[in-house]
Amino acid sequence: MHNDFDAMIIHKHRMNKLYQEAHDHQLAKLAQGTKLTLWDRFREFVTSINAKLSVGPAYSNVDCALVPAQC
Repeated sequence: MHNDFDAMIIHKHRMNKLYQEAHDHQLAKLAQGTKLTLWDRFREFVTSINAKLSVGPAYSNVDCALVPAQC
């Protein structure tokens, strides 16, 4: 059996080890880079559709009227 002081030291070492593992895991996630979430993919999809619609032939006359250099 361990006395209270030894148990406290063992507990402190275990907690430090757990904190270090959590910190290492967080650093590994940062090193991997961020993964796109479903919401990010949806925003990219909507942005690509909006870009295709605004570049389409229906808007070409508007661009020429507003900015003649683009014609």
